[in-house]
Amino acid sequence: MLSGKPEPNKFNPLAATISLSSSGYGFGFDSFSEMWKHITRKSKPSKGGNSSKHEAHTNEWLQNGNCPIAKSYRAVGKVLPLVAKIVQPPPGKMLKCPSVIVAARAALSRTTFAKSLRPQPLPSKVLVIGALGMAANVPLGIWREHTEKFSPSWFVAVHAAVPFIAMLRKSILMPKSAMAFTIAASILGQVIGSRAERYRMQATSAKNIMEAHQLADAII
Repeated sequence: MLSGKPEPNKFNPLAATISLSSSGYGFGFDSFSEMWKHITRKSKPSKGGNSSKHEAHTNEWLQNGNCPIAKSYRAVGKVLPLVAKIVQPPPGKMLKCPSVIVAARAALSRTTFAKSLRPQPLPSKVLVIGALGMAANVPLGIWREHTEKFSPSWFVAVHAAVPFIAMLRKSILMPKSAMAFTIAASILGQVIGSRAERYRMQATSAKNIMEAHQLADAII
């Protein structure tokens, strides 16, 4: 039996979606589909391999790897491309950052020193890391003075502190733009160490010569 009362309007989600889409509010099946595609695109890992870039094929690992060894290799390649070519691993191999370095970086990030320095302003970070880089490179500069230039031992003496400084810079969240100051401080430490050792050796040599002359005069 037909009732004279009109039926109350029922909510239809399909009709509401179509109505909002056609009214220009930018919401509908097309916009929902685009939103879903955007979310799934973000959640998919990159095709280049591991997102952390700690493990990849030779060329990609050396060019884009986050491992301190890969970063040191790139730094050496800019200064001494011949040395970098000699020590380059065979292409096509799967390279991985040594677990010791990964563990050392994680342990360094958990230290009280890194935690206390992390929230500090950038000038304070640059000053502290620069001072540490300079101090670490002074004994290496002394060692470099006893090596032949561009020999493997010279190469080690010049770049031995690079992975440590890189891990330390990473652990306190220093931007890459501040690397120029830390590199300059490391070079200064190398120069101070090598010059000090050179002057020490010259003074020792002069002293030995003087003692030899005195001994010769005493004999005569």
